[in-house]
Amino acid sequence: MPKKINTLYLVLISILLLTSCRENDHKQHKNTEKKYKLSFHLKPGDKYYYTITAATNMKLEVQEKVVENKNNATIGLIYEMLNDSAGNHLLRITYDSFHILTRKGEEEKEIDAANAASSTDPSEKILGIIKGSSVLMSINDKGKVVAVNGFNTMMDKIMASVNVSDIPSTQVQEIRKQLSAMLGDDFLKTNMEQNFGMLPDTGVYIGDSWKKDAIQQGDMHLNSTGNFTLEEVDNGVAKIKSSSDFDNAIQNNPVIMGFKAAADFKGKEEGTYAVDINSGILTNAKSNTSMQGNVQVMGRDVPVTIELKKEISVKKL
Repeated sequence: MPKKINTLYLVLISILLLTSCRENDHKQHKNTEKKYKLSFHLKPGDKYYYTITAATNMKLEVQEKVVENKNNATIGLIYEMLNDSAGNHLLRITYDSFHILTRKGEEEKEIDAANAASSTDPSEKILGIIKGSSVLMSINDKGKVVAVNGFNTMMDKIMASVNVSDIPSTQVQEIRKQLSAMLGDDFLKTNMEQNFGMLPDTGVYIGDSWKKDAIQQGDMHLNSTGNFTLEEVDNGVAKIKSSSDFDNAIQNNPVIMGFKAAADFKGKEEGTYAVDINSGILTNAKSNTSMQGNVQVMGRDVPVTIELKKEISVKKL
């Protein structure tokens, strides 16, 4: 009997020693790894060119007929860091290029700022005037947007300068509404906070994960919970994988792509990000988003599915 007890005792001691060794090995491994602080480090004078490409496909079934709306947009923006303002970072964003292709059912429309000089389309003319215009954005040290100033004033001046005497005022307002949704404050804020808002608050090792809650602006104000993992650091660039869940529970009956949506929209986003560890600036990003819910068409709730593919590429100027 004593021999059995001694044998059991030795087994337990061996397990404890093995576990302790593994924990110590893990701690030593962590101590030899590098801890990365991924945060906002832009300096006055830093300048970057952002190319944002987004392809949205919305499908809904009305009276047993599938209606498909597509929107493909490529937008070029210049980001220039100015001197700090009131303790925050001041960023000047200049609109440089726009190419937008929309298709609603069988109707297709393409607008391009490059065609503005010879175009009779008021949307293209307005895009041509916006090209080269700038707005100012104030950002805190955590990458959160404090304010965006200048877009509405810019649009007021543009609308006043465009000859729209032969266009119904309702159409002019619709053009302004569409351009504001694609290029305005919410668009700029969402893209900037996707760039910097997902960075961790503390230093992380390769393999570490963290969470971020956010509200994405746009047609629908989406309540988002994101999970991020630092997968590797290669040649000064951090590779981050993301998986986010979101819903529109914080906003009742929003309007999305012209349709009134019920407050049960839910979705998921999977993405990858490349971040320069010295500046905190995004160098490349790709994401796929899928959303499902209901919208109201002719007084009836209609199921709708939305797929969004987005890519951002950045180069330093």
